Amino acid sequence: MTARPTDTRLDAIRASVARREQAYLDLLRDLVAIDSGSLDHEGVRRITDVLEGILIAERFAVEHVPVGALHVLVGRRAGTGPTILLNAHMDTVYDRGTAAERPFEIVDGHVRGAGVADDKCGIVAALIAVQALDEVGSDADLMVVFTPDEELGSPFSAPVTARLAAEADVALCLEAGREDGSLVSARKGGANLRAQLTGRGAHSGVEPHKGINAALHMAHAIVGLEALNDFDRGTTVNVGVARAGSRSNIVPAEATMWIDLRAWTVEEYDTLLAEAQRVVCAPHVDGVQVATRLEASSPPMEATPAVTALGDLACALGAELGIDGIRHVHTGGMGDANIVATAGIPVLDGLAPVGGDDHTPAEWLDAASIVPRVTLLAALIDRLAVDGVPAP
Repeated sequence: MTARPTDTRLDAIRASVARREQAYLDLLRDLVAIDSGSLDHEGVRRITDVLEGILIAERFAVEHVPVGALHVLVGRRAGTGPTILLNAHMDTVYDRGTAAERPFEIVDGHVRGAGVADDKCGIVAALIAVQALDEVGSDADLMVVFTPDEELGSPFSAPVTARLAAEADVALCLEAGREDGSLVSARKGGANLRAQLTGRGAHSGVEPHKGINAALHMAHAIVGLEALNDFDRGTTVNVGVARAGSRSNIVPAEATMWIDLRAWTVEEYDTLLAEAQRVVCAPHVDGVQVATRLEASSPPMEATPAVTALGDLACALGAELGIDGIRHVHTGGMGDANIVATAGIPVLDGLAPVGGDDHTPAEWLDAASIVPRVTLLAALIDRLAVDGVPAP
C-alpha cells in the first residue's frame, strides 16, 4: 500500500505537479481550441476522443456509455483503498466558432478562452493529478467520469452519473475553484417548473363576462409563489418568465410561467416543490385549467457530516501545502455534483484551479493557481487512498 502522505511526500507531489505545469497548459490549450457547446455534438465527440486516448495511455479501462446523441466517458483503474470518483464535464455554453473568436491566451496572469474555467480546467486537473501521482508511486482506486451535457442540466447523463457514483466511496468534483479560492461543500437543489394555464378568450369590450382570464390566474399564482420565499433559510422561488395574451382587447385564454425553485436540503426541496405545485394549481380563477411539467430537477448536494469532514480534510491539506485561507463554502448554483450526491457518498466540489466570469466573454482562469490547486487535488486523492474516507 502507498505510504501515508508526509511533508516529504507532499513536497514530492507538489514537485511532480510543478513539472507538469506546461503540460497542463498545453492540454488546456488543445481542449479550448475545440468548440464543444452542449448542442455541438461533433465538438463534444472530438473532446471525448482526445480524453479517451489520454485515459488509455494512463492505463484506465475506458467505457463509452451512450446518453442521447453523445456518451459519458468513463475510465476505471483499480488500486487500493476506497474508490475515488473524479468528475468534470466536457461541454460548454458557447456556440460553434467561439473557440476561433476567443482563442486560448495568457494575459496578465489570467488564462483566457472559451470554456477555460467551465470546465476544461477541471478535466485537465484530473488528468495531470493522476500523472503526478503515478510518478510518486500512488496506487489509488480511481473512476473518472466526464459528462457531455452538464450545461443543459445533465438531462441525458444524470441517470448514468448517479449509477456510477453509487459504485464509488467518495467523489471529488472538478468545477473551478471559486474566485476567492473556496471549495464547495454544498449546492442548492433546484427545479424548473413550467406551468401552462388555459382559460377562454373573449372580446374584452363587448362580452368580457364570457372570458376565463388565464393571466389573472397567473397573477394570483405569482403572488402566492412569492410568499413561499424564505430568504433566511435560503429557500427561493422566482417566476423568471411569465407570458399571457396576444392583444389588449382580448381576455387572455393562455398563460405560461417558468418557475425556478431552490433549497438547501432534500426535505426542504421536496416540500417547496409540492407547495409550488399547490399554489399554481389552486382555483384562483374558476374554469382555468392548469398543466405543470418539471423540465429540470436537481436535488441538493447537502452539507452532511461526511461531506463536512471531507471538506475539512481538504482544507487541512491545503494548510499543510501552504495554500492560504482555503475553506469550503455553500453555493446556490447547481452542477453534476448534485447528481453525484444522490448516491449518498461524500462529495466535494470546486477542486480545480481558480476561475471566474463563467458563461461570458470575460471568462478567466488564474494561472498562478494551477500548480497549488492540482497539487491539493493530487494530495487529497493520495490521502484518501491511504487513510480512507474521513469519518464524520
